[in-house]
Amino acid sequence: MTTTTSGLDRPAPDRPAPEPARSDGAAPDPGTVLRLGHPRELLALLPYQLGFHPQDSVVLVALRAPGRRVGLVARVDLPAVLGRDGPRELRRVAAHLAADGAAEVVAVVYEDEDDPRDPDRGLRPPPGSRAARAAEVARRAADELGPVTVWFVGHGRYLGLDCRDGGCCPPGGRPLEDLAGGVLAGRLVGPRGGVAASRDALGAVRAAPAGRRRSAAAARARWLDGLLRAQDAAGVLRWRQRSLAAWRGVLEAARADLGAPPPAVALGRVEAALLDPVVRDAVVLTLVDPDGDDLPDALLRAAPGGLPAPPRDPAADAWSGGGAAEPAPDVARAATGTEPGAEGAAGTEDPAWAEDPAGTDDPARAEDRTGSAGGPGAGHGVVDATAADDRGSGGGAPGDDPAAPRDDLPMTVSERVRDALDVLVDPDRGREPREDVAAAARVALEAVVAHGRRDRQAPALTLLALLAWWDGDAVRASVLVERALDHDPGHRLAELLDRALGAGLPPGWVRRRC
Repeated sequence: MTTTTSGLDRPAPDRPAPEPARSDGAAPDPGTVLRLGHPRELLALLPYQLGFHPQDSVVLVALRAPGRRVGLVARVDLPAVLGRDGPRELRRVAAHLAADGAAEVVAVVYEDEDDPRDPDRGLRPPPGSRAARAAEVARRAADELGPVTVWFVGHGRYLGLDCRDGGCCPPGGRPLEDLAGGVLAGRLVGPRGGVAASRDALGAVRAAPAGRRRSAAAARARWLDGLLRAQDAAGVLRWRQRSLAAWRGVLEAARADLGAPPPAVALGRVEAALLDPVVRDAVVLTLVDPDGDDLPDALLRAAPGGLPAPPRDPAADAWSGGGAAEPAPDVARAATGTEPGAEGAAGTEDPAWAEDPAGTDDPARAEDRTGSAGGPGAGHGVVDATAADDRGSGGGAPGDDPAAPRDDLPMTVSERVRDALDVLVDPDRGREPREDVAAAARVALEAVVAHGRRDRQAPALTLLALLAWWDGDAVRASVLVERALDHDPGHRLAELLDRALGAGLPPGWVRRRC
């Protein structure tokens, strides 16, 4: 794919929300470039670029020279364009188009109205109509970039707003069905799949059946209770290790069968685990470097182990350049706010890593059953961050507790984490997400949201937004991060991702190709 992403803001009643989408089209070949033959092709393309059918919007598209290559696509709410700050905001969007190399601009006004042109005025729209006003704001904002062509889409029909030829754009416009099968859109149907009915639908996750949600809620409560009962740093570490193992189990289950939801019990555990920023950051590392088992475990060992959760937030620091610590989450409040419920009826038998017999969520008791690493999945190993691997000789001094926190790790682990996260943001080292891992992670995280507490899913939604951004889908990332901040306005990683989107920061692999 050759894509670019740029400034996204959450839509608000009092200000517009520029919303760039993938540009240059995500065709099967990463080197494919989409070239516009006729502006009507662009009208068929835009829903696939955005991922949804725009409504009550103004969409600006950069066409690059030479060859009218489709560049940056930016959507702004129509009421915002017509508001007091509309001209200033569209000038800001035009600056993004200019930076993208626009030599020509196509503006499309989407409105739930009929043809705004007046046949009695020679098919000219009345100056006071919303479409004419929006077109004028767009022209003035983008005039210095090159020619600006304005199209109108409404009530299932399209037309050139400046077209006065009744044979080309008859009164009432032409049906949108005429655009079906366009060359550019056809090249995106396979890779992109369907188009959502609306922007909000991009981030929608349907709730799981009530019985499965009750099972997940009960498991979540027990898992959080296990953390609260941890008596020392070693106990917190064991809880984190078992939480990471639970995530790995859910991820592997999703990779094995994308169509089958992971066990509800395991999803409840993961929901609880993601409340801890240290576990969440370890989860990010499993996605960034899916073949490297040791760094997520090393991060757990390097983190402070007291209650509440540690303040450092390495994944968020990658966005901000380090600095401020993150306040610890109120784990106790999360535990006491858990939905009541008993285990639901089990369908198929859960795998071993998802079993939930009485008492297995207590880290102190788990140590007696599974060893210091605790829980299924401990075979991934917990190693230190030094270059030497002592596991072959037993590692460390005799009598060392392999699960005990190590004072000599934080700097080395911090450097390794930052190095690993460079694949997200660094233009030289950046790479696309691995398709099989990203697809499984999306299934797993959406299942966590579907089985979790309503309006309390900021951690999982933020990770879904991060995956979308990394894949170059800035629109979906924006929708998901909005939902995350609605659930938790102070969620630090969501705030930082929102700022990155608003500043037009694309993932590293996109920046390299721009």
